[in-house]
Amino acid sequence: IEKEYVKGDQRKYHIPCPCCSEKIVIEWTVESQLEGLERGGIVWELDDAGAIIAESVGYKCYKCGGFFNEDDKDGLLRSGEWIPTNKNPKPDHYSYHISALCAPTFMDGWYKYVDQYMEACPVGQKRDEAKWKTFVNVVLGQTYEQIEDNVKATELQRNIRQYSIGTIPEKLSIADGNGKIVLLTMGSDMGGFEDDARLDYEVVAWSETGATYSIDHGSIGTFFNGDRGKVERTKWTYHRDRTNSVWTEFDKILERRFVTDTGRGMKIFISGLDTGYLPRLVMPIIDTSNAVLVGLKGNPDKYTDVHADKKTFKQSTEIGKLYLVESNVVKDQLLSCMQLKWNPQYHEVQPAWFMNFPLPGDGKYLFSNYFAHFEAEHRVLTKEIKFAWKKKASNLQNHLYDCRCYNMVVKDILLAETFRNYKIKNGVWADFVSLVLGK
Repeated sequence: IEKEYVKGDQRKYHIPCPCCSEKIVIEWTVESQLEGLERGGIVWELDDAGAIIAESVGYKCYKCGGFFNEDDKDGLLRSGEWIPTNKNPKPDHYSYHISALCAPTFMDGWYKYVDQYMEACPVGQKRDEAKWKTFVNVVLGQTYEQIEDNVKATELQRNIRQYSIGTIPEKLSIADGNGKIVLLTMGSDMGGFEDDARLDYEVVAWSETGATYSIDHGSIGTFFNGDRGKVERTKWTYHRDRTNSVWTEFDKILERRFVTDTGRGMKIFISGLDTGYLPRLVMPIIDTSNAVLVGLKGNPDKYTDVHADKKTFKQSTEIGKLYLVESNVVKDQLLSCMQLKWNPQYHEVQPAWFMNFPLPGDGKYLFSNYFAHFEAEHRVLTKEIKFAWKKKASNLQNHLYDCRCYNMVVKDILLAETFRNYKIKNGVWADFVSLVLGK
């Protein structure tokens, strides 16, 4: 039903606001059009005991900020009309949506729905997912989708395996049922400022099944959020021709030779560098690099349709080595990988795309400076049937999380270029592996 609704003109029932006479939709919560007003929608207050104050329950207009209750609800509903909200519907495709908030007064009212909401989302407690699902379906008339579908960093930390940082564990990969290591990639994320830089990176090994083994991560530069000038430190720069340029160390990592525990030497085949910040300094680095290095920039689209079947990237039409990243799509795929479970006591073979990590050492792969980055964001579903990944708090670090996303994107870029060169239509990872191993 939702898919068909989205195709249509998406008509919603509008009533005249009794405070400003503007036509508005009665929704549970809606972004305000009034500067300084946090939101509109159903509002209420609680007493000292946490109980709902009946007379406080009402609706705050998102156009004027005015408050009204259900006293004249029947009259308002009789004065309403259906108005299309989709400017580009499928021709002759009409669709309608209305919630229980517009039910006539002899049925359950706003107080009842606030009470149901409080049962599903008690203050200071974990949301009751079953009750929330019922509330979304029955009261709001919307399809249920879990808003926060996260993996705890401590759960991901359980994927630490018995191999050392900097070593490619091919023997372990074979024992895990993942086959040989076929590819090394690197993703890098820029932070800080022009002359106070911090470049984070992660090197990832990809096995035949797509299962990954993190090889190394690190930072070039000393910038950190929260610095108030009280810590003495040497600052780095993003300018190539200055002292303490991050690019000198970056080049060394790009040229680094890694060795598998089976004796094979491997180098990073393709790398991706964040260019969203200071592109005028970054693109010359990419253009002159001796390595296979591409620029990555987040797609400016803030939200992505939940029903969209999109690629993780698209090539810039203006700059050859620049790729626009569909960040929401990539992060959704990464979430699926993070959710994979494997217990060697019960499962002989790892699931495809499972994520493995080395033993902590030299201050790396700790909870605070690595794994915590993977729970800094959460997936938010909007009323427009779109989703976006957002940081839970502005002070949380997510650089290594972004680096892992960039690793996934450059892998996809390599596959697309390989399939194009070999004229392989609808190629998948197994096709790439066959080419690499000569199968």
